[in-house]
Amino acid sequence: MNSLAVWYDGDIKNNAKIDLHINVCSIKEYNEYIEFGVLLNNYNKTYGNFNLSVPFIINEDDFEDLSQKLYDSTLISALFNETLSTEDKNKYFTVKQGTSIKFRILCLKQDNDIEFNKESNHTKIKIKISDGIFNEEKTNTDIYMRFRINKIGKIFQTIATNIILLDGYKEEKNIFEINVNMKRKLPAEISQNLKSKLHIGMINVFFMSDYNTDIIFESQDRKSARVLENHIWDKYIGYKDLEIEKVVAYQWKSDSEVKNVQDFNIFVKTLIRNNKKYYLLKVFSFIVIIGALGGILGNAITTKCFNSFAPSTICDFNDKNNTKKEK
Repeated sequence: MNSLAVWYDGDIKNNAKIDLHINVCSIKEYNEYIEFGVLLNNYNKTYGNFNLSVPFIINEDDFEDLSQKLYDSTLISALFNETLSTEDKNKYFTVKQGTSIKFRILCLKQDNDIEFNKESNHTKIKIKISDGIFNEEKTNTDIYMRFRINKIGKIFQTIATNIILLDGYKEEKNIFEINVNMKRKLPAEISQNLKSKLHIGMINVFFMSDYNTDIIFESQDRKSARVLENHIWDKYIGYKDLEIEKVVAYQWKSDSEVKNVQDFNIFVKTLIRNNKKYYLLKVFSFIVIIGALGGILGNAITTKCFNSFAPSTICDFNDKNNTKKEK
């Protein structure tokens, strides 16, 4: 039961398409999170509400709406790798490419737009799409949402660690897995909601970690890897005192030009090696302590057995039966 799921709960008369951007951030000593950018292509109000299921328990406080950050035209342009502008900030705002409207960004957490339903091992999030986001003609429109869940459950988890005192450094092996709409990994009540007329047109996955992280296995070839630009992403990521130029983003992307994605899987194994002086100091301290304890134990034995250079009867190592007496 470890798959993400997306679906509409309304009537889908035609093939509806959703594009997903999924960012997983795991940087040691900082809060881990998973982030979603959701593009509802040509959304029609008959489609109903947008639903997302995550395979772990979250609280409302874990949910963070990022729409306000996207009003920055520099940031929204960097996200989509295009020159974009924003206007009409309210319950939603419009993103334009030149004079043409590209999509509308929905501002969440207003007027009770979101419902959370926690089950035993997953959480369902329902986002209501109000009529106010449509244009005056009430025709279909492209809607974009972006939000962050400040928890990642078992999406990224450690599977093995080394013994620091033997190696002098810290090493972790981790697995990172993203599944989307994979029915065999979903609870039955969710998998039955995945209607065949809903297509996931494209999935773009980013995994962000520091430069000490190496990818040692990946189930599909990555599209790219790059160091994040500090003049764009430092405020967006929101980590205090983080050296953003040491954060590496690895990207995997489904090929929407070949086929519509009905389910998606990416499995990655990582190796994190940390050579901080702190670990060397721990090893050195351990050696010193063991040496000191050995010296104390050795002195205790010597004092006990050879007090004043006279062997003690307690520590008489001679076999009396084999000792020849002098005549």
